[in-house]
Amino acid sequence: MDVKFRHLRPMTVLVCLASLLVLTSGNTPAANLTLEQRISDQLTTPSLKGNAVWLEAGNTRFLTISKTATTADRVGGVILLHDDGAHADWHEVIAPLRQYLSTRGWDVLSIQLPVNDNPNRPLSFERIGLETNARIQAAVDYFAEQENSNLTLIGHGLGARAALQYLEGTPAPTVRAFVAISLPAKQEDRDNVISAIGKLTGPTLDIYGSLDQPEVTDSAEARRSAGKRKLEKDYRQDRIVGADHYYRGLEENLQRRIGAWLKRVARGVEKGR
Repeated sequence: MDVKFRHLRPMTVLVCLASLLVLTSGNTPAANLTLEQRISDQLTTPSLKGNAVWLEAGNTRFLTISKTATTADRVGGVILLHDDGAHADWHEVIAPLRQYLSTRGWDVLSIQLPVNDNPNRPLSFERIGLETNARIQAAVDYFAEQENSNLTLIGHGLGARAALQYLEGTPAPTVRAFVAISLPAKQEDRDNVISAIGKLTGPTLDIYGSLDQPEVTDSAEARRSAGKRKLEKDYRQDRIVGADHYYRGLEENLQRRIGAWLKRVARGVEKGR
């Protein structure tokens, strides 16, 4: 796959995101202008901490946000995938987790997923699956260019579903671990989710909230059974009591649990700084 990289200063990210919606219009019939404004509002504040990195997947040029490890040694790399209706710097789950993991020795790359063109209809995995697979692969290739081969995929909601599909169908020996945050399994997609979990080969953390969305909580036991049956001790399911789908008020709890789990299962130290 031909992947190109270009690092941009944080001050240019607003222009980049506005361009993103236009550049991806070949894959989505009409950009969601409301989402575009929300993205712009997020990035006009001083809160963005990281660098914009443009990658290419096929004919699509897409934005990611990078945050390098702040520790002397680099543990590895994390690829973050956001939920439907969010973006690569979403203020719930994604941006806080990117910041937290960078302080624990991880280089983190948040991927911008395809933009929903219809705010009245949830973005289905079927509509973005192939394109998202290509974007994840571009991120894996990006880390390979950085000589970073101890990778973890972390997805939230629809992002977790997309990451699961990637791991099911793509040989990726450098992806050593998978964290599924609030992995949905709608009734019409449940068999596919359970089947995909049954094909995982590496350590997996399935974490969700007790007040999560029904497609997450209702499928928890089936996910656990499939994970334990295939991965045994390499599969762990955590339920955060009181947490909703966005972990409001409990984000630090979410971060600590993910960080502690990664320290146990993916401790391979990469090149020092």
